[in-house]
Amino acid sequence: MALIGKKRSNNKFEELSYYLQSFDESGLITLRANTENYNVIDQYTIPPYDVEIYIAEKDGIGYYLINEPLLDQRENRILMAILDGLIYSPSNAVSNKNIDLSKLQDEVLKIAAKLGVIGDVKRNLRKFMYYITREIKYSVIQPPMSDPYIEEIELVSPNTPVSVVHSRHSEWPRLETNIVLGSELKVRRLIERLASLGGRSVSTAIPLQDFMLPEGHRVAVSYGEEISRGTTFNIRKFPEKPLTIIDLIYNYGTLSELMAVYLWIIAEAKLFTFLVGPTGSGKTTALNALLMLLNPLAKYLTIEDTPELKLPHKYWIQFYTRPSTYEGGKDISFYDLVRLSLRYRPDYIIVGEVRGKEIEWLVQAVASGHGGLTTFHGSNHVDLITRISGLLGPEMSLQFKQLISVVATIKRIESDNKKMNRKIVSIVENIGDEFKEVFRYDYDRKDFFPHDIKEINSVQLERARELLGWSKERLYTEVKNRVLLLRGLAEKGIKDYEDLAKELVKYYTSNGDSIEREKA
Repeated sequence: MALIGKKRSNNKFEELSYYLQSFDESGLITLRANTENYNVIDQYTIPPYDVEIYIAEKDGIGYYLINEPLLDQRENRILMAILDGLIYSPSNAVSNKNIDLSKLQDEVLKIAAKLGVIGDVKRNLRKFMYYITREIKYSVIQPPMSDPYIEEIELVSPNTPVSVVHSRHSEWPRLETNIVLGSELKVRRLIERLASLGGRSVSTAIPLQDFMLPEGHRVAVSYGEEISRGTTFNIRKFPEKPLTIIDLIYNYGTLSELMAVYLWIIAEAKLFTFLVGPTGSGKTTALNALLMLLNPLAKYLTIEDTPELKLPHKYWIQFYTRPSTYEGGKDISFYDLVRLSLRYRPDYIIVGEVRGKEIEWLVQAVASGHGGLTTFHGSNHVDLITRISGLLGPEMSLQFKQLISVVATIKRIESDNKKMNRKIVSIVENIGDEFKEVFRYDYDRKDFFPHDIKEINSVQLERARELLGWSKERLYTEVKNRVLLLRGLAEKGIKDYEDLAKELVKYYTSNGDSIEREKA
């Protein structure tokens, strides 16, 4: 193949040669879904190029089968020639982070005209543009990367099919795809491409990497056989627009209206709040949704190892850790960033996930009047307190136990139809010498309790009321108004990230009075 002969060019578009892994002797490899002898459960297309997806079952195993547009032999040869031409054409349509589809299409048509195949390309332009963008970006894993329902993509060995986690079909922990890379070399090329897009390098000298793709997706890779039996990767995808509290309450049933308002008021009063749960339980999603409810005029500072939180607030400062990637470089840790954050005097300091020594500075920040919210990888509040206390000295541990106000535990639980749902199963609060459960999810009745604020005898809600300067009557009015606000937004279909932010600005500036007027 001519393309292989040009692989080592020094042209600035040499990086596009990663598409070579998608070729064999017959041309470009396309994914075709053979659903014969499968029980097809779901079918949909991924825009804008109408790639078909089949969710199927066979012998109790779930499958994610991809059906890409079919290329005949002539189209295959044309596509290979266009890709070859793109590598050696001066262009500003493609960068590591972005593809300007309009410019890229213009360049494709120019190359097609030079090749004398402009008619063929124009007749099937969508098909050609799909494969060209596929090969420039993520190759054969482009379909699941573009699928909004895919949460995770994983490969454990070259000869094993790539697997995915599907949000609509959680009755299977993973779905097996019809993507098989087939060789260690092809997997390494794909990993190198992913690392390049994430601004990192990976090799046998650096066999372990963790980085973020331009879209915000998080990637963990092991390269070669230095630390594993072969090259592997795991991609955790994050939605372009985060889920809002409206999504979590009314679409996913993660928590009740009253629970959301309770956590909202607790956080607004700057009381120390934790979201606890295992991997994949939705801790960060729930934290982001809660933060979006807070006063848009306050100052927020978030600290993460990989940027996942996304806030609509005007005064938001985003910090993230940095491992040293070059000789003489210094690691920037959570500890460094939490300590630095105090100099910015934010209203709220949010740590994506506490893991170690940084908790010392977060405790000091909360003690000095900053709002503190974070997540913790654990099973419940007892696990949280035991493990965090072990990281702190006796005096700091005592201070931590006194400062912590509320712990919400979120888990993935199986429903009757075998699907996995994320639920805040318990909210406990510090009542001095122990923790008391304020809200719970009843597994038998499949509902959250209690339903009425008057049924709650909450020490921390009373603290929040005093810190916010509210009377008891004002507290009940605020709870009622905020429940009405959330319900009203859901009824109007307002759940989008930007739209919800605008409505909350109106709420805070009007102090909720409009809710009462609308009700009257």
